[in-house]
This record gives sequence, C-alpha cells and structure tokens, in this order.
Amino acid sequence: MGPPNRANGHQPAPADLRIKAAEVALLRRTIAQRQRQLASEREAAARQAAAEAAAEQQRQQDLARRRDRLKAGFAQAFREAEALAAAELREERGAVSAGADAREVARVLAAPGDYEVLRLAPGASAAALRRRYREMAVALHPDKCKVDGATNAFQRMVQAYQNLLRFV
Repeated sequence: MGPPNRANGHQPAPADLRIKAAEVALLRRTIAQRQRQLASEREAAARQAAAEAAAEQQRQQDLARRRDRLKAGFAQAFREAEALAAAELREERGAVSAGADAREVARVLAAPGDYEVLRLAPGASAAALRRRYREMAVALHPDKCKVDGATNAFQRMVQAYQNLLRFV
C-alpha cells in the first residue's frame, strides 16, 4: 500500500484520484484557454494601438500639409500685396523728378482737381500731402524747370496744396 492519507491516515481510492486528476486537467485546460484568450486580447489591443498611432500620424501629416499650403498661400498673397503696394507707392510718387518735363507741366495745368494736381487719392494723409508737395515743388520750381508754363504749373500746384491743407 502506498503512503497513508494525511487527513484520515488512509490511502485515497483510485476513483478519488481519477476525479482529482480530471479536476486538475480541467483546471489546466481552463488556465491554458484563459492564457490564449489574454494573449489574443493583448494582440488585438496592440493592433488597435498601432492603428490609432498610424491614424494620428496621418492626421499630423495632413495638418502639416495644410499648414504648409496656408503658409504658401499667405506668402503668395503677401508678395502680391507687397508688389501692389510698391506699385501704388510708385504711382503715388509719380514720375516727378528734379526738373519736370513738358508732359508733367501739361498734366498739372490740365488737372481738373486739387487731388489730381498732386496725384493723391482723396482723403490722403497730411504727411502724404506734404511729401508730395515737396517733391513736386522741387521738380516744378521755375528755377529748376525751364519748360514753358512751368511757372503757371508751380502756382497751380501751390494753390492745390493750400486748398487741400485746409481739409487735412
């Protein structure tokens, strides 16, 4: 006979051993099944995390592309606005140089209004008015400009400046 049962001092019956062995085998199968289930859940969670990371990376790349397109658009708009402002400034300043030509004298004498004489937009600032007056005064002054009618053009320009100065 084998070793005695500790609880009652007897050896367990073979039927009891078979039952206990079956219970152990069932527990082992249950544990193995649960381990497979947990491994499967971990793999699914890892796949889900990888998919979310890929989606987030895609969103970040999309945002970066959008940001770059916006920057490029703003840069283009800024360059266009800068070019337009430079052109307007050149137009505002006009082609008045030291010693105006006959075309400039004729333009001043034929101008229908004071703003047109000074080549200013209506509502121009006092600083723009003064700056334009000084530029044109140098160019149209009879001592500098020897074109016929330069004296009349200069007087017309001074009168336009004085009229506009009252409203600015």
